[in-house]
Amino acid sequence: MAQTIEELEKKVDDKLEELSQDVKSSCLAEVKEDIRKGFEELKKGRDLPWADQKAQEPARVFKHYGDFLQAVAYRQSPTLGRQHEIPDTIIKAMGEATGATGGFFIPIEFKPELLKLIIEDQVVRPRARVVPMATDTLWWPRIRDVSHVSAIHGGVKGTWVAEAGTLTTGEPIAAQLQLVAKKFTDYATVSNELIMDSPISIPELISSLGKEGIGFFEDYSALFGTGVGEMKGCVTCAASLPQTRKTANHIVYADVVGMQTQLFPSSYKRAVWVCSPSAFGELLQMSLPVGTGGSAVFVTNVPPQTAVQEIPMTMFGRPLIVSEKMSALGTAGDLFLADFSYYIIGDRMELTITASEHVAFATDQTAFRIIERLDGMPWLDSYLLAKNGTDKLSAFVYLS
Repeated sequence: MAQTIEELEKKVDDKLEELSQDVKSSCLAEVKEDIRKGFEELKKGRDLPWADQKAQEPARVFKHYGDFLQAVAYRQSPTLGRQHEIPDTIIKAMGEATGATGGFFIPIEFKPELLKLIIEDQVVRPRARVVPMATDTLWWPRIRDVSHVSAIHGGVKGTWVAEAGTLTTGEPIAAQLQLVAKKFTDYATVSNELIMDSPISIPELISSLGKEGIGFFEDYSALFGTGVGEMKGCVTCAASLPQTRKTANHIVYADVVGMQTQLFPSSYKRAVWVCSPSAFGELLQMSLPVGTGGSAVFVTNVPPQTAVQEIPMTMFGRPLIVSEKMSALGTAGDLFLADFSYYIIGDRMELTITASEHVAFATDQTAFRIIERLDGMPWLDSYLLAKNGTDKLSAFVYLS
């Protein structure tokens, strides 16, 4: 078996000690110095006489993915405190350049870190009014306000009366909102071999993916749900106002202006715009007509709104959110303007994740169950007719 440099050094030192009695000290010093220089050259990797030295070095162990990337950048290893190249087993066969024929293979134990899509954030819940539910049903009192032509809050009015004149009575119209907890679930079975052999924690992965899945589809239900066995969506609910599209399958500046004018003025500082990716493409090309000409709205030739700058993700000063949950371009709900503080979510049971080895015992699998109980709906049941008797206003406006 090939010997390491350290073992050979020790043998030489032992032999020199045996000969030291017969060799003058000055000569011995010169011999030792020559041998030391020779070993220094060997340690630098020059003219190594043994072929299996690399095979005897301890296997390269990366502490984490960042450690691997650092090794790729600097070609180093902490093994034995010495610098050396990354093992050949993770260097691509056709060279060390980047691209399809070169670079580095990622160690298998780190690949799970790279294969998970980043799911978009929830749109509704972070901006909605979220309340706990002590029982499976929650009754919430509210004022029904559908017209301000002659009164507000359903019946509250102010009347000018002459001295000794008769007072006009008026009172608000009360109503109730009912939330009934609905069960929202996810379920998965995983082989016990995978749980045991996987380089990542499968229970933690299931938990993470399950939470993202529940959040994703809860958000979609809050936007487009029917209210039957699920949350009631706000995009096309009874209180939501449609803006008739000026040009089929397109979004023009007049559409956006029309939507803005139908929003509650009190919601101007709270509302957000939400659109689909295909609708976003239309917005980027949207122009403001001026006579027979016009100018671009989002992307211009004047800094800081040129195509090389970051896109200003606002419209009329309010945030613009691009979400894959919204309708495709040209269909109702591809662009939505909403004040989500008018949407209520009742949480009866927060997200709970449990595991069982017994459900799928015969197939040697572990079952994971994810459950939450909740309900949600807009607390408005109609749009508002403005004082002028003509304008219709709401907290929710969608492009039809």
